Amino acid sequence: MKSVIASLLAVAGLSVAANAGSTMTIVYSTDGVNFSSHLDIPFSASGTHIEAMVRASTDTAGALGLGSVIFQPVLSNFIAANGLDVYANGGFGSNTSTPPGVVADASGQYGRISPFGRTALSSATAITNFRTSVGQPAGSWLRIAQKQVTAWAGGTGNTTGNSGVPCQQLANVGRTSSDPAFNGSVTNVDLFRFGFTVTNPEGDTLSGDILQLGINTNTNTRAISWWNDMNSSVAGLIEVPVINGGSITVVPTPASLALLGLGGLAIGRRRR
Repeated sequence: MKSVIASLLAVAGLSVAANAGSTMTIVYSTDGVNFSSHLDIPFSASGTHIEAMVRASTDTAGALGLGSVIFQPVLSNFIAANGLDVYANGGFGSNTSTPPGVVADASGQYGRISPFGRTALSSATAITNFRTSVGQPAGSWLRIAQKQVTAWAGGTGNTTGNSGVPCQQLANVGRTSSDPAFNGSVTNVDLFRFGFTVTNPEGDTLSGDILQLGINTNTNTRAISWWNDMNSSVAGLIEVPVINGGSITVVPTPASLALLGLGGLAIGRRRR
């Protein structure tokens, strides 16, 4: 019996190990506070304002906080009439720049969230919203990357992923009194906020994705890294995360549904 229990524990341990790892998720909200991986929103000719967040998580033992990740969020079916919110400080700067190149994790503030602006961006490399990109798939897209990266993934200047949105924080090595406090969360770590207005017609779905993760220079893989030693200069846990881009669907308004219902009744009467 003991050997059976030991075997079950061993299998359970293997299962936990197999499930351990990182995730990258885009979530959406209409109030900037309550976020979900999918939203149903009623059609509005004037548009429904959406706030979106890129989050990271890991359940790997020993993770002490996010080290580094670079990514390019994209949204399909992003029509020309949809509006876009601007980024704080024009999308450039850093944790310690004046004015800062990061924002608080709060509604109405868009950009990298403090303290994940370790990498300083210039006006030439600022975080930018691209409505079209050279070499993109057919259709209307929103892609977020650095200003100089005008091509879709795999195109000129966009082959490594290193010119996406860079979110990093220092551990203890190199930290100064000017640096924001270390964020030790490892679950639903809010990295980046962006906002837009949806005017798509009823029935349309906007599907999110994280187009490309940055190349990790230690492993030459697309990866996210987590600190496991606060006194190291290099984040030691390196993982390729599972991606969940989420989606938004424009659903018929109550008035439209009522009209559909009346139309159905009329057809039914004619048949009788």
